[in-house]
Amino acid sequence: MVIVASDSVNQKYLLNRILSINNNSWYKIDSLFRTIIKRDNPSYFKFFETYYFNNVDLLKGLGIIYDPAAIPFQFMTPQGDTLNAIIRSNTKSQTRSWKYVQPFKNLLAYTKNSNYWFTYDEKNKSLYFNYQRCNEDEKESFKAFNRRLFQTIQEVDPEKLILDLRFNTGGNSGILKPFIENIRKSKLNTTKSFFVIIGRKVMSSALMNAIELKKTTHATFVGEQTGGNINHFGELKTFELPYSKIRVTYSTKYWENWKNHTGSFKPDIETSYQFSDFINSYDKALEVILKQ
Repeated sequence: MVIVASDSVNQKYLLNRILSINNNSWYKIDSLFRTIIKRDNPSYFKFFETYYFNNVDLLKGLGIIYDPAAIPFQFMTPQGDTLNAIIRSNTKSQTRSWKYVQPFKNLLAYTKNSNYWFTYDEKNKSLYFNYQRCNEDEKESFKAFNRRLFQTIQEVDPEKLILDLRFNTGGNSGILKPFIENIRKSKLNTTKSFFVIIGRKVMSSALMNAIELKKTTHATFVGEQTGGNINHFGELKTFELPYSKIRVTYSTKYWENWKNHTGSFKPDIETSYQFSDFINSYDKALEVILKQ
């Protein structure tokens, strides 16, 4: 596990690899997380292990830490040196400003934080559409955005349309409907022109959109297996435990999105990611598509 984002107080530890926490090796910590995170889908585990790692209550419950005010960490620096540090946990309200490592700023997928946006690459004749959240953006409705998107497609006549779903964990699956209806009728709806990037964060409504695109278009899917299973439980509700105040989330509905299919949604072209790719700002999935 390598630190790629932190609060401003601990940003000096960015790009350090975690060797142990409170004298618990990362191997042991990983083993303990496997007792509480479902493992039938490897992509799901990879995503939620990094997510739960930031939860002090879980770390205490698993016996990894005892005092949130003084947590002993051992790191390996980018230079290969061992570094010992005592880190104090923060509440969400205290962590207002995150600091990110430089590669985030160099990768196209991270250049904007809107729910949906696009950009045209004249050199590669490709139009890149990043769909980050299945929610309406307060600055522009998706219907208006979709009209502008396809108007641009008509004007620039791209050879490739790339839909990036990698970082979309869900919301309202109906938001993307106008796009799906338009791409079905577009001349770009071919295996060599329409590409969809998926990954471990894709689940819930974003996964439902990916499945619909697979069933109704000629898109080529590139990336990692999705974190969500094709058929899954959803429609989440929550309640709070009265004494610990821990919030519990539970599902109320089973979604059978694709009958007789099990497990995660797999891409047509799988691109495994290495940490070296991230450090070198190399987007393997995007590069594979541009070479097609």
